[in-house]
Amino acid sequence: MVNQLATLVEQFANYGITGDGFPEIIQLKFCFEEDHAPLGATDPLILVFVEWRLLESGTTSAGDTALRASLQQYRDDLTLAGFKARFISAKLYDGPVQKDGQIILALRRFVRFVYDDFNLMKGLVLIGRFPDAAIVRRVTWAPGFVQPRQLALQTGIMCERADHILGDMFGNWEELYVQNDFWMDDIAALPDADTSARGWYAGEDVIDCEFTSSSFEIKREGPFRDVFFIDDPIYSMEKSESFLRIRLHQNERNREISAVDYNYPNIMAKPELAVCRINAWHAAVNPHPSFTGSDGNRFLDANGLPVTVTSATPLFGGLQEDNLFTWHDSELEKELLVSYFKRNHSFRMGAFATQSWRAAIISGSTDFNTAYYEKFINNAATDFKPTLKVNNANLLQYVDFLKTPAVLKYILSHSFNRCSWFNAAGYTNTQLETAVGGTPFRWTYENGAYTPNFKTKDSAADMFVYRPLWQYKQFENSAGSLVIHGGCNVNSIAEVFTHRYTEHHYGHWHNAEGILFFTNCVALMARAKFFNDAPESFAPTFRNGPTTTFGDCWLNYFKTESGTAALAHMNVGRKRAYFWGICGDWTLRLRNRNGIGIFVSEPAMKPLSIVPDHSMIGNWLYNINDQHIAGTGDLDGDGVDEILIRSATGLAIVKYYHGKFKLLSRLAHGSNAGTWTLGVTDPIFGVADFIRQAQKDMLVWNSSGLAVLGLQNGVLTTIAHYYNNHPIGNWSVNTNHNRYAGKGVFGSESGTGIVVMGADGLIILSLMKNQSLCMVPSGSAIGAWTLDTAPGKDAVKLIADLDGDGIDEIVLASADKTGIFRLTNGQLQPIGIYPNGKLVGSYPMQSSHTFIADHYFSAASKAILVNDGTGLRFLALVDGVLKLRYSIGRSRIDGWLVEPAFNTVQQAGQLHPDQPGAVFIIRSGWGIGLMGFDENMQPRCYTGHAFGAQLGDWDLQPGNKVQAAGRLWEGQTKPVLLVTGG
Repeated sequence: MVNQLATLVEQFANYGITGDGFPEIIQLKFCFEEDHAPLGATDPLILVFVEWRLLESGTTSAGDTALRASLQQYRDDLTLAGFKARFISAKLYDGPVQKDGQIILALRRFVRFVYDDFNLMKGLVLIGRFPDAAIVRRVTWAPGFVQPRQLALQTGIMCERADHILGDMFGNWEELYVQNDFWMDDIAALPDADTSARGWYAGEDVIDCEFTSSSFEIKREGPFRDVFFIDDPIYSMEKSESFLRIRLHQNERNREISAVDYNYPNIMAKPELAVCRINAWHAAVNPHPSFTGSDGNRFLDANGLPVTVTSATPLFGGLQEDNLFTWHDSELEKELLVSYFKRNHSFRMGAFATQSWRAAIISGSTDFNTAYYEKFINNAATDFKPTLKVNNANLLQYVDFLKTPAVLKYILSHSFNRCSWFNAAGYTNTQLETAVGGTPFRWTYENGAYTPNFKTKDSAADMFVYRPLWQYKQFENSAGSLVIHGGCNVNSIAEVFTHRYTEHHYGHWHNAEGILFFTNCVALMARAKFFNDAPESFAPTFRNGPTTTFGDCWLNYFKTESGTAALAHMNVGRKRAYFWGICGDWTLRLRNRNGIGIFVSEPAMKPLSIVPDHSMIGNWLYNINDQHIAGTGDLDGDGVDEILIRSATGLAIVKYYHGKFKLLSRLAHGSNAGTWTLGVTDPIFGVADFIRQAQKDMLVWNSSGLAVLGLQNGVLTTIAHYYNNHPIGNWSVNTNHNRYAGKGVFGSESGTGIVVMGADGLIILSLMKNQSLCMVPSGSAIGAWTLDTAPGKDAVKLIADLDGDGIDEIVLASADKTGIFRLTNGQLQPIGIYPNGKLVGSYPMQSSHTFIADHYFSAASKAILVNDGTGLRFLALVDGVLKLRYSIGRSRIDGWLVEPAFNTVQQAGQLHPDQPGAVFIIRSGWGIGLMGFDENMQPRCYTGHAFGAQLGDWDLQPGNKVQAAGRLWEGQTKPVLLVTGG
């Protein structure tokens, strides 16, 4: 199979657009071995471009290793999200010529070739430093803030970071790029009386008309360089020194638009691919180490924390952010990236999802009323908790707002590319220092010393505020947030026209990137333009479905704007979607919750791995709402259990192996596994060695018979099929008049047998031997027990080895008694019969109670655990007699208050890392715990966790279910727990 992507990667080495001898793309190459795997033409591809410097620096520091591991985890996360990611190291032009836009065009050419081959491609992620596309646009309009009204033919900055250009596969952007300096004539003209009488504008928009003026000014605007120039006005002009005549047209040129985008009411470019940036370079700045005080101190100590620096004279002048923070710290950059991807991963897994399920909105000025803007974010979900709203906040309130859990936040404040203002009073700088968690990374110079504090701090929210929040781990145990920032120029690069993207001053002290890397933000939608608009259709897009991404919202915002006819003649604002871009990860979703978790006991419960809800495991979409765990067992014989997942559409066999969940096999309902057609209602009755000893199989059942299904060479097939009337020993299969009652070991060489009850009585079968081991007709006497197998009568309550001889006993229950039976020489023999109310120690037997059994006291035999509402009773079979081994009433066991009336118990197996005995799960309205007996046979609660607690990235909730305990992980011989969210 030809690897089309690999071929394209090779073809773009030393790739140049103009042939000027300075290729825009020096080299592209795959980052990891996994990237070399061929792709299918319909794979949902994401290209993750990584700046070569981050991976190809030649260093092997701990930061390098951690970053590589973070990127690999990110790949796994993207896979679970349903994407096929390919990571490409990009070495781009870094010379003296300013041609950042041209580099973008070269990269766009590569992306377009890839898009042609993989037309279900979804988007791009840029990690590290990449050039920006800047747009200059010329428009005609009638500014409402100018009185009297006058015509403006203006050229100006439209967008200082236009990532949609890279994602627009069909636009004519190459024709619009201008590398060298250019100037344009701008006109400001007052209408004469004739023009005013005719009418020449509506609102702020010009209309088709002839405009004449004898009072006008023509100014030269520029220079502009390295930009995409949209010269939109359609007009013709005659002028002299004293008179101006312009024929104006309301329509515009739209030269950037491709044919596919013309068929919309509001003509504008629309990207096909989502694009985002994850660049910590601008945030990873520290005081330059060359600044040293007379006391020998640098501004940061050996641990990277701020200290006082003594100096009789100032060590620098001007702004600290410009003249002190001049050292780009590559290790800090990697640390910020690792921290970000850890936060990204936790957010995806569903950490803190319950407590943060709401929107929050804050304004930093009376100019923004949160009540008006609330609908733009609250419509992202129908089941949000009430929205948090903070009006006209001060800087201290803003810091508190950042710490407040909310999955979606909206920030409204007057801003520019370096900061946002929260001007209200009502706090002290000391309070602000406390709120950020520690000593600020900002210094006050007085009395011959630089002292780290906020003494001279203004009301700006910038990296002086954000950096200590991250440094002092104020968000370490809190939920991540998706953020929309409505401030002007938050995502702007002010230096885009004057500096190359790799220069120090370029993007320095960046507002959006400070929020992304130093707070709990995971993705930020922000404007790269001085303008006042709200992306109204952005957040409601999340309601399209649970897998809708932040990038989908961005793409739909363009689509919605282009479909809005009312915008079509708003010359200045109709292309406002161009202003907005994503800082952070576009692939993130709004609704993230835990799906499947593998937990180890240390002895505290710790998630080893998590699959979030609505994850793709291979080509199987896991959905917690309509799927359930149908069993676990070692189906492929490698010693590690597989997980059976059942949905409305079929069955999946999943394995956790080498740190990842993978799909081994799937079968749609109505499809065949060998001779068995799997039906929607066909139950799966356990996984065991029913026929094969080297690997386990599953037992299925329907109205036509029963079968054992298993894996052969990775394919699910029929191992044995027993149609109705087919003989198994002396019993003829009849699944319509008989029911499955349980499984167990009833002979040393019989494999796992099954128990069937119904019209034919009680039958014990060995499918491995194709024998009926025992048949007891209904109505037969088994000692003092008269068997009644009619529905609602006798039932198998438990099958377990209670005496330690390697053969399981069968515990039967009727309405008034409980009996224990053993298969001996083909006959079912009674061991003991216990009428309801008969005391076993202090426990009055009751056949309606639930029994579980495990090795609580002995490695050979199992004891029965029953919760009768007054105590946890442990019953052991001793010399054929059931005896009370231990009883736990209402009492505190270590940290757990045992309250049998309110507790439930569940079998868990031998989970404890140090204790040989089995533990059991105990639950209450408060939480969940693991209990067992120590080496002195005393009860212990090894761990207890309250609902609402965060176990790693698992958000523990009452609806969580422990589905199974087994060897689900090759790294541990003891069982681990399989838990599902809910």
